[in-house]
Amino acid sequence: MGIPADLLRRRPDVRQAERLLAAQCAQIGVAEAELYPAFSINGYIGVYANELGQLFESDSLYGFVAPFVDWKILNYGRVVNNIRKQDATFQSLAAAYQETVLRAGREAEDGMITFLKARETAEKQQQAVTAAGRSAELVEIQYKEGASDFNRVFVVQQTQVSEQIRLNDSVGGMAKGMTQIYRALGGGWQLRLEELAASGKCCKPVPRVNDGSCDTYIGKQPPAGFDPLCLWPEWLRRWKLR
Repeated sequence: MGIPADLLRRRPDVRQAERLLAAQCAQIGVAEAELYPAFSINGYIGVYANELGQLFESDSLYGFVAPFVDWKILNYGRVVNNIRKQDATFQSLAAAYQETVLRAGREAEDGMITFLKARETAEKQQQAVTAAGRSAELVEIQYKEGASDFNRVFVVQQTQVSEQIRLNDSVGGMAKGMTQIYRALGGGWQLRLEELAASGKCCKPVPRVNDGSCDTYIGKQPPAGFDPLCLWPEWLRRWKLR
């Protein structure tokens, strides 16, 4: 599966840390710019007359233009210290950015491990449930033929229920792991069922009735012609169809 960097960058905390770091890098440049002189030209233009009628004559026009130099040479120490301060802030934000990225990678990997381990456990537990069901069938047959007492039937059926509960817990762990993965990678996307239907992996026929897709009937009663498997979570369909 891997963890592409573009997926991790979808996370709001990673994007926020990255932009804060970039903005602080620009602040270092702003602080360094104060070491050099700044040149500008100031001036003004206007009209002046003793009477209102002479206000728009050519003689009433006047103006002033002069160059301007701003160089904080006398504040050199303060400027250098400000640069050092901005650089120290940048280093702090860089460490925070690295920590954010590492935490995002850790959360994504933890989610994948949780999902894979839960899926492996669910596969083994499914075998245990199948074996427990077969044992229950054999014990019931023995009980009906008088070869076993009901207490043994009760114990075997209790074991069967316990194995089924463990299977449900494993499937719930798969959902928890997948949720952790989606959260760790930023989320914000949708899986289209039409592509899976077209590939023949689920939803036969294609899940569309009267211009409505499976998404339309999530949490509702679907019309006739819908495969109930369509309304299952995508990850659970993949596991069930294996």
